[in-house]
Amino acid sequence: MPDLKRHEEFEMELLDLLSKNNLLTPLIFGGGTCLRLCYGLDRYSVDLDFWIKKEIPSGYFSKMKEVLGRHYKITDHHEKHFSLLTEIKKEGYDRKLKLEIRKETGKPKETGLNIAFSPHSTKQIRLVTFTLKQMFINKVGALSDRKEIRDAYDLEFMLKKDRNLTKELSGKQKTGLKEIISHFSKKDYTVKLGSLLEAGERKFYSANGFVTLKNLF
Repeated sequence: MPDLKRHEEFEMELLDLLSKNNLLTPLIFGGGTCLRLCYGLDRYSVDLDFWIKKEIPSGYFSKMKEVLGRHYKITDHHEKHFSLLTEIKKEGYDRKLKLEIRKETGKPKETGLNIAFSPHSTKQIRLVTFTLKQMFINKVGALSDRKEIRDAYDLEFMLKKDRNLTKELSGKQKTGLKEIISHFSKKDYTVKLGSLLEAGERKFYSANGFVTLKNLF
């Protein structure tokens, strides 16, 4: 857990660097780390995920690579048709941090101004994120596709904050999500999910599973 706290400090440091260099302006922050830093999700998340608002300014990706290269070692950098994936390493810290920018815009999504903050950092960063409702819709899709237990945990967290979010689900979606959740093993709860939780939450979910999700579905 101390390593994850240090990693979160690294995430905040990177967000601050991107903000100071105006590299957050064309982006929407999303994913598990956004839920953690902007909505108070009580599990750790180790990657930074962004989406493009409308279009990226000319030279944007070159500038980002140049800024990151001045402060960190770039261990991986791939610009593909649908995304830009960059992995960086900080001197004196072994764990790498992955940053992904998805280029597709698709249909309009709900966004708003937010503040990223962490108990493990003194920094606060103002940025655009998906709304909680949009995060919920995105996460339903992620759980349906990946079937990862961390995505189910994130859905339960959001439903605890706003139970009206269940209105975004069709009957078919509820049935599908219940089916996915029913197949998580004891090891999924104790190891895959448990490694991302503090002791109290780890103990609860290992013993009880997704109580809120099961009751609401």
